[in-house]
Amino acid sequence: MRPGRRATLEGMDYQQPPQWSDPTQQRSASPAPGAWPGVTPRPPYPAVTASDERLLATLAHLSAAIAWVVSAGWLNFVGPLIVWALYRDRSAFVRKAAAGSFNFTLGMTIAGIVGWVLVFTIILAPLGFLLIALSGVLAIVLGCVGALRTWRGQSYTYPWQFRVLS
Repeated sequence: MRPGRRATLEGMDYQQPPQWSDPTQQRSASPAPGAWPGVTPRPPYPAVTASDERLLATLAHLSAAIAWVVSAGWLNFVGPLIVWALYRDRSAFVRKAAAGSFNFTLGMTIAGIVGWVLVFTIILAPLGFLLIALSGVLAIVLGCVGALRTWRGQSYTYPWQFRVLS
């Protein structure tokens, strides 16, 4: 059957694809430079509105405080990291809030780990318990302060932090 002619199969009408007899006639469209073949590029993500910015920045701060309570301080940096990864290109306010929260909670996680190591030594156990409690209280209190400030639309900078994300 010739290319472009219609054929019927059990009463259904369909268009036959063209058949190429000569392999040199078969041409494939080359993709744009830097594009994956067969994948259409998506438009950039839409910008985040001002109310959504405040909500996401508040969520970045509160997720660290909530995770400290739920996971006893072991996974408190995961929430801000997820918010930072998802919204770092869409809003500078959310990126700064999530990065600050991640950097601070990473320091509190390290302080908690050092505290647990000190607990297992007999002489420094009281210092270890104090460090664990202090890191937990600071993570919860300063996370809530950061959440309240960002909910009002103000930027919040933690008193100290390891600068890992920006």
